[in-house]
Amino acid sequence: MKKSKKNILVISLFSNVFNVQWSCLSIVHDRYNFEFILLFKDRKIENFLNEKNIKFYIVDYKKFDLYVKYLPFIRIVLKEIYYFLSYKSLRKKIGKKQNFLFINDNSLTIGKYFLKEFQENGKASFMYDYGLSLFNVRFIEKIAKTADKGFVKNFINKIEKNIKYYLIDKPYFKLKSPGYHPHDFGISHLLVINDISRQNALKIYNSFNDVVNIGNIQTLKYRNQKVENHNYVLIILSNGYEVAEHYGLDKNSYFYNLRKVLSYLKKEKMDVVLKHHPNDKMKKYNFLKKEFSNYEWIKHNEKSNKDLISKAKIIISPMSTLAMEAIFIKKPILFFNYFNEKKETFEFFNEIFLDLPLLDLTKTFNVNQLKTQLSNISSEGYDKYINTVSFKKNFINFLESLD
Repeated sequence: MKKSKKNILVISLFSNVFNVQWSCLSIVHDRYNFEFILLFKDRKIENFLNEKNIKFYIVDYKKFDLYVKYLPFIRIVLKEIYYFLSYKSLRKKIGKKQNFLFINDNSLTIGKYFLKEFQENGKASFMYDYGLSLFNVRFIEKIAKTADKGFVKNFINKIEKNIKYYLIDKPYFKLKSPGYHPHDFGISHLLVINDISRQNALKIYNSFNDVVNIGNIQTLKYRNQKVENHNYVLIILSNGYEVAEHYGLDKNSYFYNLRKVLSYLKKEKMDVVLKHHPNDKMKKYNFLKKEFSNYEWIKHNEKSNKDLISKAKIIISPMSTLAMEAIFIKKPILFFNYFNEKKETFEFFNEIFLDLPLLDLTKTFNVNQLKTQLSNISSEGYDKYINTVSFKKNFINFLESLD
């Protein structure tokens, strides 16, 4: 007798999250049925799902957030009412035939209600954290800090945080304290990219049934990729200004230091391509684009990361998952921290390089390039943390273990 397919409900926060989730699910598309909840609008992804005959539902919660942005105190309650009613509406449309929930770091909105439901019904939920920084203790301590926004805004933020915690998070979701709680809304299984992430996650969290190292799906797309040299420097941009605005860092530091890098490369007469972060607010870069109009500025999804990375002469990157992709094909890479912090920010990469290749703006570009030679890569670190060879097998085995 033919075994019926099980069903996976997938919740995607951004287009780049969807792309990673689909890369995982495409491995098992003939074994499971999928339904998607998209918390964003993207015509390209919608067309893709329609072509695959996969059901999907859209809840653009950020649009609602804009409606209530200037309603202090009451906006917290209105948002939660919207999240809850959206969950109820989706639940009626979807039904309750799903066996597993695949969610990625969006449990602060609608996703938390689905997580609570799956948890109460004894059904597995899992998250694949393909990033690096959420399992760095210093990083979590830093972003848990609240930026000083002046007396009035500080007061409003404090009251809103308490409203949210005492009216919603504590009584309904059983959170132990207010503040930043990544992954604390009831995900049963955490999937990570390597053993460093696994060990760090085990130190920080005790709420998961299991933390599973399944490898890095991102590296698989490069296995047959032709590596070229088109003689340009690729700069990986971050949404660092957003981090600064929310977590107490100098909000001007990101653009100030980015400008220093661009001026340095201009002086060195380098061709430069800049790749925007998926969450970048493009208008914030206008003054730099005007000053450095001879550089090429690439929007998210305008060109593939794979092509940009594989054709670059050298990569300049902050703490980024794209840096891992560059390292996988052993592209020369230099790290640069836009907030003038110590190199411990790049702690993970210390396991891969014999001498961490940090960009030094006081030295010539040729001198900086000396740090990017292949001999600086630790073969042991590369094989252990970068060169994923069994992701497909590991992901299939994980899903089968949930049955």
